[in-house]
Amino acid sequence: MIVIVVVVVSTLFIADNQEFFNKAEQDIKAGHTWQYVGEQDPDPDSLSITSQTEGRNPKIYWKLKKYYL
Repeated sequence: MIVIVVVVVSTLFIADNQEFFNKAEQDIKAGHTWQYVGEQDPDPDSLSITSQTEGRNPKIYWKLKKYYL
């Protein structure tokens, strides 16, 4: 029973955030890597999955970045 619930919740999460996952896949193929940025407000111009606690604004902790050498 627990396995079924986990599968259903995971499927709904991925389906609800499909646009984010597609963009992240494209960025990773383009050379971006996940970088820890600490607690920050989300960038309104980029897709993100936020962490939100009741009574606080949404925050991000990781961001896909590309470093140029």
